[in-house]
Amino acid sequence: MAKVPQGKRYGVNLDNLHARLVDRMDTTDTIRAAFTDHPRHRFIPDLVWPSSQGLPLYRTANLARWAAYVYDDDAVVIQANDGGSGSSNIATSSSLAPQLMADMIAAAGVEPGMRVLEIGTGTGWNAAILASLVGPTGHVTSLEIDPDVAAHARSRLFGTGVRVITGTTAPDADAYDSVIATCAVRHVPESWTTSLTSPGVAVLPWAPYDYDGPTPVVALSHALRGDFLCDASIMRDRTQRLPETPSRGPPRRWNRWVASLSAPESWSTVTCSPA
Repeated sequence: MAKVPQGKRYGVNLDNLHARLVDRMDTTDTIRAAFTDHPRHRFIPDLVWPSSQGLPLYRTANLARWAAYVYDDDAVVIQANDGGSGSSNIATSSSLAPQLMADMIAAAGVEPGMRVLEIGTGTGWNAAILASLVGPTGHVTSLEIDPDVAAHARSRLFGTGVRVITGTTAPDADAYDSVIATCAVRHVPESWTTSLTSPGVAVLPWAPYDYDGPTPVVALSHALRGDFLCDASIMRDRTQRLPETPSRGPPRRWNRWVASLSAPESWSTVTCSPA
């Protein structure tokens, strides 16, 4: 019996779907090549959550539907409700939209030889792409708060050289040329910026609203100043979640964000300073 090519099962050619996804992206040839190196389907788990209601989708149950979800241009939810149950499927871990990933990587200026810190490993796909970009002379460290998600990513990243740490803090002695967060924050943890070299860049989604709302992406310099890059809607950092019911207690001491407008209803620059 002839062997079925890797990535092609039951009439679904996953490698072809990945090639078409990469072709649709608006990015540099270098970043496009890094995406080409790492097909998305090799990092997405068998179980995904395509809807906020109803049951999850298993790859083995419906490969065509699973592939269509994975190779859409949007995010792919790989965990709901922190791995537990709930009345609805609240996304708690995902693979970001490919174009957003490419835009954030470009803003971070990732190049060969760089040391990159990623916050939120998720599937490991973004970390693998970063590893291709920094090459053998660079290094990627990725933090993942969820042990199960970290274990999955670590298995998919075998052989890439990426160091996956289960937790929220990188080793104190490490220094990084770039920091990329795949989760939105209301305030920037000090550990993210103290390890950032100058003129390093921290690219992260900002969560200006207490509950829900857009999370625009900003690129901050070592001095915590920078430009907004694009709109986004990304899940919050678990360490900065607010209670489901707003508290009547004393206000939290978030960092203060001050933004200026260059055009009506359009954020342009942002400065972060201690509260």
